[in-house]
Amino acid sequence: MYEIPSIVESPIALFLARDIRAVSGDPEDVESIVAVRLPFRDALRSAAAGELNDAVTIAALMRAAHRLRTV
Repeated sequence: MYEIPSIVESPIALFLARDIRAVSGDPEDVESIVAVRLPFRDALRSAAAGELNDAVTIAALMRAAHRLRTV
């Protein structure tokens, strides 16, 4: 998918991972990442309710929901 196709030509790859575990990371000085864990259904509800504001996250949730329904 493309984040802003009219401005940025680089595509974004989305991955659906299962049975994973959290590990510590080593973010760069300019990164500010806050991990939020919640059940998948709650994440979908939050996206649909407008509580999430990151378009890539919302697109990833919608694609994952579709993929998980059709597998």
